Order: sequence, then C-alpha cells, then structure tokens
Amino acid sequence: MPKELLKKIFEKFYQLKRSKFEKLRGSGLGLFLASEIVALYRGNIWAESKVCEAHS
Repeated sequence: MPKELLKKIFEKFYQLKRSKFEKLRGSGLGLFLASEIVALYRGNIWAESKVCEAHS
C-alpha cells in the first residue's frame, strides 16, 4: 500500500479498492472506530506497509 494512503485508512467510510473487478466488503468503519477508541484512551494507532515484489 502506498504511504500516502496509510493515513486515509483510518478515515470514516474509506475503502481501498484493489481492482475494478473486486467487490468491496464492509462499511469502512472498522479502522475508524478502532482509532476513535484508542484516542479515547489517549493511545496511538498507526499502520505500516512495505512494497513486496511478486515472485515469478
């Protein structure tokens, strides 16, 4: 996942569509709610990603 999208995954109703043929599942609220709960407890939540090369 590109770094510029990592912060967006905690936005309400945000969903990352992988391809035009893949159906979206869920409402896009899970990570938003998790981040709100963590914030209530004065904690931090984040996501990390690294690019993996496909093996032939």
